[in-house]
Amino acid sequence: MKTEIFSIFPIEKKNKFKKFFSPIVCNIYYLNFYKNLINNSIIPFKLEEFIDDLDKVKFETTKNVKIFHLFYEFGLFLNGIIPREKLQCCPLAIEIQYTEESNYSFKEIKTGSKLNVVELPSFEEYKKTFDRGYKELLAGNCYQFNLTFPFVFSLDETDCYELANNFFSNKKKLGNFSHYTFLGPEQKGFLSNSPECLFQTKILENSIDLVTMPIKGSISYKKGYSYQKTWEKLKNDEKNSAELDMITDLMRNDLSKIENPTAKVLIRKIPLIVPGILHQLSLIKISLSKNITLGKVIRSIFPGGSITGCPKESVMKIIEKLEKFKRGFYCGSTILLKGNSCDASINIRSAEINLKKKSLTYGAGGGVTLQSNSKDEYGEMLSKVDSLCQTMRR
Repeated sequence: MKTEIFSIFPIEKKNKFKKFFSPIVCNIYYLNFYKNLINNSIIPFKLEEFIDDLDKVKFETTKNVKIFHLFYEFGLFLNGIIPREKLQCCPLAIEIQYTEESNYSFKEIKTGSKLNVVELPSFEEYKKTFDRGYKELLAGNCYQFNLTFPFVFSLDETDCYELANNFFSNKKKLGNFSHYTFLGPEQKGFLSNSPECLFQTKILENSIDLVTMPIKGSISYKKGYSYQKTWEKLKNDEKNSAELDMITDLMRNDLSKIENPTAKVLIRKIPLIVPGILHQLSLIKISLSKNITLGKVIRSIFPGGSITGCPKESVMKIIEKLEKFKRGFYCGSTILLKGNSCDASINIRSAEINLKKKSLTYGAGGGVTLQSNSKDEYGEMLSKVDSLCQTMRR
């Protein structure tokens, strides 16, 4: 297990799972070097070279499965938000190419993982940061900012398969973009129950269709609630509607930067149910030429607007001043290139696992506008933490 590297993704509407293994490439990229986990070496390297390599990746049938985990801070680097020296020691991206895959089954279990909270933000801590950000809204420096905090849990087991089993065995509670990657040499795992799509591609005869489905707006939704009443309350809420409208327009503009065609909003607002929460999302589409590359798409739309706010560049600078931690895997994106398809998630409802420390760090937060209040936003953040706990237990 100490040297094993694998990824697990649900397929066919989460009824079946694929395990990808036997990697020929597994690199963790930093600013000035990368770790090669295949031969356990460290190679001097400039991150710009990795970006150049992304510009060579086209959306076409691939022989090997390729997976990219782009960390949130990679987006800060792409957009020139913070000085290079602040990114010296943090991982920015992971690239894996697998040569083998197999169907994977999870055992039925009666109890899930026990997550014991070790560290969480108090309301006082949250409100202090919220108030600082709210001043930026009042000053007109942004229209919406996404405020997040880390929650640290201890784990009651250290087996990578048991952890994955406890997560994936509850199929009804999995997000559409859930996945798990385990890096044995690092004794680290990256677990996501994301319901959110950064982009998906469909290859046509003469073009490529690319869609994005940003999520913005949340309301608690539990067993016994009236779905219709809950959805009516959410979709008619002025604050949540304003959030979605702003991010929808931001993502439409980001997609339109990829190439000359203009992106179109196909659906402005539809519901999405995840464990304990009802969300709203929109659907935006653009048609691209066959020459478009993954690098061009990433340069134009990463990180996703729903986890930054708008205007994107300004708000990323504000978030960098407000948050005193690295988001890392959380709020980044996972990209799966398999065959002739490409699926990219936004890693919300996501955690980094350290089996050496027996810890799990989970990020949560939400969008803040002038219509927000700290008490409600803090409660929404806690509901998203509970969404993880619901997924990990029966």
